[in-house]
Amino acid sequence: NDGVQTPLTVGVGGSVIFDFNPDPDFSGTANIEYVVIDADDASTTSAPSTISIEVLPLNDAPGVFSNNQATNYYEGSEPIPILSDLTFDDIDSSKISAIRIRGESLEGATLVAPDLYGFSEQSGSSGVTVFGGANSISIKNAREYLSKIKFYSSSENLTTNSEERSSDLILNVSVTDEEGATSAEVQKVLRLFDINDAPEFVWSNPDASITITENNEGLVVGSAELGSITDPENDSILQLKLQITQGYSAAVDSFGISNTIREDERVVVTEDQAAGALTLTSISEDGLEIEVFSQFLEGISYLNSSDNPASGPDKNIALTIMDVNGASQTSLNKQIIIDPENDAPSIFSLVAGARNLTGGDGEQFIVSGQPARIAPNINIVDIDDALVSEARLTVDSNELAVNGVLSLSASGEFLATANGLVFEAPADT
Repeated sequence: NDGVQTPLTVGVGGSVIFDFNPDPDFSGTANIEYVVIDADDASTTSAPSTISIEVLPLNDAPGVFSNNQATNYYEGSEPIPILSDLTFDDIDSSKISAIRIRGESLEGATLVAPDLYGFSEQSGSSGVTVFGGANSISIKNAREYLSKIKFYSSSENLTTNSEERSSDLILNVSVTDEEGATSAEVQKVLRLFDINDAPEFVWSNPDASITITENNEGLVVGSAELGSITDPENDSILQLKLQITQGYSAAVDSFGISNTIREDERVVVTEDQAAGALTLTSISEDGLEIEVFSQFLEGISYLNSSDNPASGPDKNIALTIMDVNGASQTSLNKQIIIDPENDAPSIFSLVAGARNLTGGDGEQFIVSGQPARIAPNINIVDIDDALVSEARLTVDSNELAVNGVLSLSASGEFLATANGLVFEAPADT
């Protein structure tokens, strides 16, 4: 007992049993020296004797230590080191064979391994990431490796509760030494902060234009084939704005709105004809679900009343959507191409400066007088063509004067010849 005398009374021929407990983590030869002292004469002692006990080594697991400080990660951040505050040691091993991190599997989340010392991410079970290599590495190098493991998430929704913008991810860290002993796990708290992402209308085929036909029913904006409203946090929607962002003409462009929307008491409909915009705003400050606004879009159409859409500029539309937390985003512009239909030419006469589509009076014909022009005030207009291929004059035979003849005037013949036209007089006058 480190030189401290322990009095014992033992009869002649008797024996005594001692328990030997080496110091923690001790291995090797322990030499125990003892003497026997005569109880009646303390000056009388036996010669010293020594007992040698071999303490066999037992591999001790490494120990991992933490300062219990959380590390913050914000949505959209670059990869950050998350374990630099952890350290570990091993009383009887000088090398580490593996680093093990266990935690909840999150969509879009990953641990980024440093390219050091031949260690890399190894296959592990669900929720467990193991870093190791073909050879063990020194404790010093393993500490450096651990400090450079990074966390990254591509997710736009780091928390499942839109009311709470942060959540804790618990990581359990352990290390294994070269002899195979694994430390107890130490917890590391990774605090995830979610940023409110704006809702968006996503076109199904963003690079493709949309074609509608002139004088058709228009374009239903909310059709599933065109696109849909998305929000990473699935927040309620406060407002939706649909606008013609290019080529708008108040004379021909408009939005058709179903009576169902106009009569819905949950939203206010605002039409801005000057800007070519239509806005739906939730009456409640709590907004409405995405599905509700998607249904509203099914009742909105883009309309174009032009008889000659090819003569106008290209049309683009876009949607701006705002959630109840104030985040808003405008979609990509979507080009609308209006496929024109050929409109028939119109004939009218000017009567007192106004167009008369029912025709007009010809010149008065005097018997034995000069030829009279039948349609001196007739005009022809074609909204989408500059050329006419034929002009046909139909005369009721019973109204045609006996022996009357239809012909072109001298100027009419000149124009016909100049333009490659042929006048075909009726065979029966």
